[in-house]
Amino acid sequence: MKQFSVAVNKIEDGILHVRSAGLIMKEASQFASDVKVTKDEKTVNGKDILEWMGLKLVVGDVITVNIEGPDEEAAADSFEVFLNRQFS
Repeated sequence: MKQFSVAVNKIEDGILHVRSAGLIMKEASQFASDVKVTKDEKTVNGKDILEWMGLKLVVGDVITVNIEGPDEEAAADSFEVFLNRQFS
């Protein structure tokens, strides 16, 4: 299992919108590995747009991403870079 954390420093209008959640979900869905995202005590499927929306991310939040599966190394490297671009 690979794990990393990302600080949410930038979101359009200060809150995660459907379009951005869709882009994130699309990126996560490229990989065979399971992607779990945790904010506070809530953990969601990183490949599900509605679950991303349910996190109600706002600027200042920190998320932890856990990736487990056959391509976890490549998935973690790529997804971490992608999320940092989205939120920094």
